[in-house]
Amino acid sequence: GSWDGPDFALTALSRSRFPRTEPYLVSHALRYSDWRYIRYASGAEELYDTKEDPYEWDNLALLANDPDNHEFDEILEKFRRDLDEITGPIVRSKLYVADM
Repeated sequence: GSWDGPDFALTALSRSRFPRTEPYLVSHALRYSDWRYIRYASGAEELYDTKEDPYEWDNLALLANDPDNHEFDEILEKFRRDLDEITGPIVRSKLYVADM
């Protein structure tokens, strides 16, 4: 089937009772038609091609750690950029990630 939803969908999940005052504890998922990107509050990332992997078994973001594999670098950078634009840079702050 084809994607009938909006251009993108954003999901936020917080372990904090006060996510507005502690945005660094919020994890986010960003979904486009055939892709889902997840960035956890810890900084860990997941990337799935939901057309080819509808059950999200193969985390393609792990390939970013392989210096010989650049197949998904472009889509991963797009998701990082888009999520930073939507949520603001504080979510990715190394200061907060280091304190966790």
